[in-house]
Amino acid sequence: MPTQTTPLQSSTTRRRTNKLTKKPPSSRGAGNDKGSNAFLSTPLGNLIFWLSSVILVLGALALVPGPVQDRILVAIGNKDEQAAGDFPTKTKIQTDRAKRAAIYRAFEHAWFGYERHAFGADEYHPLSQTGSNLTMAGSVGYTVIDSLSTMLLFSLSEDGASIGPSYKRARKWLKEEHTFDVDADYNTFELTIRLLGGLLSAHWAEYEIGITPGRRSIDDDDEEVDISPTNLAGDAQSVLRKARKRDQEDDYDPSDMLYLHKAVDLADRLMHAFETRSGLPLSYINLKTRKASKSDQENGLASTAEVGTLQLEFRYLSHVLANQLYQIPPNQLSTLEVPSFLKNEDGEIRTIDELRSYWNVVEGVIKVTKEGTMGRLPSVFINPDDGEFIISPIRLGSRGDSYFEYLLKQFLQTDKREPELLRLWDDAIDQIHTTLEMRTPRRNLLYIAELNPEKDDDGQITWRREPKQDHLACFLAGSLMLGAAHTRGKNGKDVPIASVPPKLGEFEDGGRAMRDWRMGEDMLRGCYETHKTKTGLAPEIIHFRTKTEPQWITDKAEGEWYIRGAPPPAPPPIDARYILRPEIIESIFIAYRLTADPKYRRWGWQIFESIEEHCMIPTGGYAGVRNVDHLPVEHEDKMETFFLSETLKYLYLLFSDDSVLPLEDIVFNTEAHPFPRFVPDWDTAFM
Repeated sequence: MPTQTTPLQSSTTRRRTNKLTKKPPSSRGAGNDKGSNAFLSTPLGNLIFWLSSVILVLGALALVPGPVQDRILVAIGNKDEQAAGDFPTKTKIQTDRAKRAAIYRAFEHAWFGYERHAFGADEYHPLSQTGSNLTMAGSVGYTVIDSLSTMLLFSLSEDGASIGPSYKRARKWLKEEHTFDVDADYNTFELTIRLLGGLLSAHWAEYEIGITPGRRSIDDDDEEVDISPTNLAGDAQSVLRKARKRDQEDDYDPSDMLYLHKAVDLADRLMHAFETRSGLPLSYINLKTRKASKSDQENGLASTAEVGTLQLEFRYLSHVLANQLYQIPPNQLSTLEVPSFLKNEDGEIRTIDELRSYWNVVEGVIKVTKEGTMGRLPSVFINPDDGEFIISPIRLGSRGDSYFEYLLKQFLQTDKREPELLRLWDDAIDQIHTTLEMRTPRRNLLYIAELNPEKDDDGQITWRREPKQDHLACFLAGSLMLGAAHTRGKNGKDVPIASVPPKLGEFEDGGRAMRDWRMGEDMLRGCYETHKTKTGLAPEIIHFRTKTEPQWITDKAEGEWYIRGAPPPAPPPIDARYILRPEIIESIFIAYRLTADPKYRRWGWQIFESIEEHCMIPTGGYAGVRNVDHLPVEHEDKMETFFLSETLKYLYLLFSDDSVLPLEDIVFNTEAHPFPRFVPDWDTAFM
């Protein structure tokens, strides 16, 4: 049995450090021997003199400050080969308080609009100032639960001091009015990433770390709280004890583990979606009857993203519950009051095998998809009955995107203890690099194309590469950089910051890591370029021009990318929309945390200013734009929940210092809910 931990100790047992040092340069003295001039006149002497000079120059160079050294190395064309010590000296990323405060005010404007006009409803419509639910059966708390981790994060700074009452109102609503016992069908994938992920992340932040909204600030010098999951055993315990004592006055007690109770309740309902012959989950689940069903679209097929983006949440749930069980001494299991989430339907205490069942079902999904992707990329549809991929488009946009994202993040989640998951990620990126990576003819902008199946004259399937990229695919840019830095670090270490540009010596595997890093950088620039519209916002779908297009051949092409569809006043196509998506901002945040390159903060701020100018609704909330390349804008009457959970969170983190949710300790689910990395409590199938 693993070592027991207190409720506030992180499940991550090792201590990380952000202090990286360079090894001191070795130096060698030189003396003069009598008769050396005669010796140096010989060919051998000349060679030795030349080698000694090179050594002296390199030794002197090692003493030169880093920026000057880099300029010298660039000048001699040798920068990529230089590696002083394990890593470059870490540069502290400082908070930009003015910009971070502006982003908090945007969240406040969005949340207070929802709270005034639609509190408790699943979704908010800011133009009509109304709320709506996903089904006629009632609310399941989409907006409330999806916003919890953002509110908890914001409450740690002086910017978010005012969020306390709103957070406590949301928590009280979940405790007293909310239920998952709703007689309606809901999407298994969306419930998992938004609600299960949101509840588990909120449990970690509130209960295990001890964040109490309205009580403490990470900006208070005398009461600073390190919210990385490696600083829980000491300070966090005393912090939470004080917070609980204060909160007894207003009936706010995090020790009730409300969010974990809710998470287990939801997960137990979702588990019935996996009761298929293949083990793949069905697309929909009735939360009351617990009956799963196929999608009524696409002939009942499941999407690859939907089945492959459940793993972080269910695995972390198993881990948290196992740790809760380990905290109870075996000889007291029969005498202590055990939380209901540790009991099965018969009222008996769950065994470790029962708690591990959440892990097992999603691990089984990856086993199935692994078999179907040997040597090739998965298509976007899979048959949930037999686990076979269906001939359908191959893309990293809709229905495909987060499957790839979770291959890397599962490997990072369990502290790199599952190398088979890294191999799956590497294989996928190799295939993307060789079959989907494309560049524009003039400016060499990198984008990820799609493959569409077609039948030739003989009825055989052929694949046509289409120069088209969804906004959703831009997650890959940050994932490529994160993967290069956090899976190929020298001596197996993480790289919390890279040189700009990175040096080959900073990566364990220079070839693959450098390729992925540069691919991520170039793709991110290409994604950022798609913001160069009349609104400064990126569209939902971009089409790129190629040299074979008639417009290009006749030299009439305007720009290297375009938005397909009819120009105004005709109704714009969905391609032209911006619905408050976070993917480009997420990649910008990751790139900045890894490099500290100020251009990424400039890019993020420009995007935020465009959101403020064109999406903010004065009466409260934010709305999507129907055509990003047309002014004045026409809004869509909907504020997506991921604007609160992802877009504003990543913008806030972009302008925070690097101690707030550090990448080397945290893994974000696809809805930006942070989980701590941890060492598995058992052997897994991918170790």
